[in-house]
Amino acid sequence: MFARDKMLKWSAVFAFGVMLCMAFVFFKERICFADAAGTTINLIGTKCFSIQLDRYGAFITQVLPLIAIYCHASLKTICQLYSVNFVLFHAAVFAIIYYWKQYQLALIWLCYFVLMMSDSFFYVHNEIYTAHAYVLLGFALYQKDSDYQSGFSFKGYIPLGLFCLGLFCHLSVICTIVFGLVFLFVLEGKKIKGYGFIFWLLLLCMCILMKFIFLQSNWYDSEKLESFGRWHLLMELFTLKSTVMFLHALYTTHLFFSVFTIFVLAFLIRFKQWIHVALMLGACVLYFVLTSILFSNAALMFYMQSEWLTYSIFITFPFAYLVLPRLDKLAYLIPVIVLQCVVHIYLVYPNYSRALRWKKKQLTYMKENQLAKMLILPSTIEKDAVISTWAMGYESILLSSLKGKGHTRTFYSSPYIVDADTNSQSFNRIAIGGNTFADTILDKSYFNLPKAVYIIKKDE
Repeated sequence: MFARDKMLKWSAVFAFGVMLCMAFVFFKERICFADAAGTTINLIGTKCFSIQLDRYGAFITQVLPLIAIYCHASLKTICQLYSVNFVLFHAAVFAIIYYWKQYQLALIWLCYFVLMMSDSFFYVHNEIYTAHAYVLLGFALYQKDSDYQSGFSFKGYIPLGLFCLGLFCHLSVICTIVFGLVFLFVLEGKKIKGYGFIFWLLLLCMCILMKFIFLQSNWYDSEKLESFGRWHLLMELFTLKSTVMFLHALYTTHLFFSVFTIFVLAFLIRFKQWIHVALMLGACVLYFVLTSILFSNAALMFYMQSEWLTYSIFITFPFAYLVLPRLDKLAYLIPVIVLQCVVHIYLVYPNYSRALRWKKKQLTYMKENQLAKMLILPSTIEKDAVISTWAMGYESILLSSLKGKGHTRTFYSSPYIVDADTNSQSFNRIAIGGNTFADTILDKSYFNLPKAVYIIKKDE
């Protein structure tokens, strides 16, 4: 037992250490990309936490850049700290769970990041990571002491609060919470732990219900709620973009995950853990159907992979609690899982490096032609999801300003660009991401974007 826990500890130190270094070195690829760019600009403009879509738990990932902003640090420092803040938070969650001696849950949290991650390393802003951090901390307390499982004890409200924070960060963690509770309930012999536990479960159900009540408060969650009505898509499930992408990834990018899943399943069958086999497969199938329908038209690997990481939890729960305790030598799989993750991040890095070079090329063109703003007619770039993101305007503002506020420039590309008005006000609306952050404030101490005439440029 001691050797296995030690292996887990040092594997985590290596994993989070490497990710921390990569987050610091590749901060441009991570922060000057997609939503993170807009959030950074909003943090600087408002000097306050940038909470989008009622995801209040996301504040924890913005602490370091906000401190840097109040210390009047350079834009580069702010971006670097924002990039490493995510990794430091995830590492801290592991350390806390490990310190509480919940080694199985610590392993699950580590595997959540290393079993399937590659493209999602560069897409830092999906709050599903933070949501699962709160949920795993809640489970660690739940397992730590029976007092945390009672609605009649003050301690019982702490894991409930963490679950609630997770729910408000991302709706899909409902699957993780329900799966984890049912798994642990079966593991512990299906024992009802008194009326306090029943009341605790009722409070948890109220938290979930409250989340559904608040679903209409933002466009993203309400859109996903409407997707539940599209059950006719079940008839064409295996032709949906998201389904095709996932099934293709299972024998290419996520081949290791597929093999690992089969491996765990084989051992569960060998040990005749039929209930857990049914639970694991049922959770995976249900989540597969839900994500396929909710994201039916999604074709962005970096985005969808961040949603797929949840599968790692469904697989590593039985691995950590049932397989590993019976076969100690399988602990050597932990560093292997970590290493394959590092290799996969290395293999996808050229895609994000290429996107960064393309953005720098456009900014160089603008500098040579003394342009502050530029609209790019969509052509070849719209086929490249890594380059043509919804936050291109933010990315260009942030990337150009890293050299100083006098260098601020922005460009944007949209399929609707030909119909856009050619006045400065319309361009400002388009170039900073449409309605995503309609109230964006550009802090003039970091960004100096003049109200200049722009040109329409056809991409080469």
